[in-house]
Amino acid sequence: GLLARIDGTDTDITLRKKAEDTLQFISMHDYLTGLFNRFYFEQEMHAVNIAAQDSVGLIVCDVDGLKYVNDNMGHEAGDQLLIKCSAVLKTSFRQDEVVARIGGDEFTILIKNCTAQKLKHSVEQLRRAIVDHNKLSSSFPLSLSIGHAMKSSPDMIMREVFRRADNMMYAEKSEKHRKDNLEGKK
Repeated sequence: GLLARIDGTDTDITLRKKAEDTLQFISMHDYLTGLFNRFYFEQEMHAVNIAAQDSVGLIVCDVDGLKYVNDNMGHEAGDQLLIKCSAVLKTSFRQDEVVARIGGDEFTILIKNCTAQKLKHSVEQLRRAIVDHNKLSSSFPLSLSIGHAMKSSPDMIMREVFRRADNMMYAEKSEKHRKDNLEGKK
């Protein structure tokens, strides 16, 4: 009944654990901005559909003039513009709101338990944050075309909400181009 011997091994898995954590972070975040990436955003949209949640707001943003900045000032300047955009988005939304970079110059914000009034307020707050940022910045001004839409019933799928917000964003972008062209002809 006496314990004579204990056998075992002791392995330090600190490095492996850090590598796993890094891989998990990389799989869900954009390398340039640190925001969530498209993969994570798509998972969140799917989860909303599965849970048949309603009262979900979606904002879609596109950085205006990124191609001009890349072509005329270089890709490093374009990357800096994207980083500035992500900083404005991070400060404009809460941590429980999913802010993601889903493409080169396209960002989304998914707001759960949202009302139409809160969504509209969030868009206005973002527009004010952009104006405030541009007052403090001496480089190329940040400009975003913004669209938004609500999932107001459990039957509505998030692809439709995304399509509506995306269409609204492109309509705003087209209107800006039209105004720029008219002002350029004067």
